[in-house]
Amino acid sequence: MNQASGVFNPLGDDDGNHAKPQDSAKPATVKRPLLEFAGVDYFLNYVEPPGFLLGGDRHFSRGSVSVLAGMPSIGKTGLMLRLAVMLATGRGTWCGIEIKARVRVVIFQSENDDERFSKEFQRMRDEGLLTEDINEWLRISKIPLCGLDLERAEFRAIALAEMTAFQPGFVMLDPWNSAAKKDMIDDYQRAFEALLSLAEVLDEPPGWLIVHHLKKLKVDDFKLRGRSLMALLAGSYLINSRPRSVFVAMEESPFVHEPMVIVTCAKNNNGKDGQRAAMRRDGSTLLDISESYDWTAYDSGELLGGRPGGSNAKVEFHHLEEIFDHGKRWLHKNDATKKLMEVASCGHSTAYDTLSKVKSRFADKLRVRDGGEMTIESPWPDEDDE
Repeated sequence: MNQASGVFNPLGDDDGNHAKPQDSAKPATVKRPLLEFAGVDYFLNYVEPPGFLLGGDRHFSRGSVSVLAGMPSIGKTGLMLRLAVMLATGRGTWCGIEIKARVRVVIFQSENDDERFSKEFQRMRDEGLLTEDINEWLRISKIPLCGLDLERAEFRAIALAEMTAFQPGFVMLDPWNSAAKKDMIDDYQRAFEALLSLAEVLDEPPGWLIVHHLKKLKVDDFKLRGRSLMALLAGSYLINSRPRSVFVAMEESPFVHEPMVIVTCAKNNNGKDGQRAAMRRDGSTLLDISESYDWTAYDSGELLGGRPGGSNAKVEFHHLEEIFDHGKRWLHKNDATKKLMEVASCGHSTAYDTLSKVKSRFADKLRVRDGGEMTIESPWPDEDDE
């Protein structure tokens, strides 16, 4: 392990000595031309090269792009680094996905400083996750002066030199919006082409991981499960369509104190999707607690104060009596919705539908007057109304 003056340096020496150890996941093929064609017999007799599969049921494989998307500050960097270390050591299970081979990993990143990485790697070293030769298998960029400007000549020259010397089997980029400057389809297309073209100097095609953000979430978004989670990714649809696998990390509920983080494989075109992992925050690290997690409560919608789909079964009439002071208090529907969410610990849709004169099972008890204010039926005289 590289040490300098007694200080642990997880990024290794900057002397340009990029050792290229034998890669256990390097397919026994030759460098491919830019474009190839093959007949039917080729595909009928195709045998997957050793080391092509990197993790899970083809969740990660050479030549395929994956996306890890998540809410801001949810722990995407920590998840990315742990996956990088597992691939670089050829061992471990990431969010329920078993790593199948050992490959060299390069990370292009523009957000995290040396101190952040130092803490992350020190913790992984203390957990025994790092090998003595980790510097020969994992390289990480420091924050570049120009962001991840993949089309800038100077940036590409440095990136291509690193890729040529190190010959990674897996490449990560964090975050996507540092490479794709806007959310238009043309910007995403150019960023994809600029990123994937870095592999032209490699002997073998690598696997890819792009770290991305989710759009601003609404309460109802926390009800989504499975492939529907892909609708939450920010920006152009290309960030969903181009990758072969997509992972979404989000909190289990906006109403739970210290919520767990749920990581879902929302898409896997090459194999099985739908795998989920429940993670508990421990500082900046996410620890897998999937085996002990209450998936029944999560899937039932209990953590959202109702069932997925907007049922108001969790709201009782005494909650309405409390927010409307037994019919003496008039509130606009938006204000009443917020108060009902608080007293009944329910989601926005549940509260809103409960106050609907059409959808609510308490519709015959609701009163609405000119101006949009509402309350409930009460034995109190109208002159006592607030």
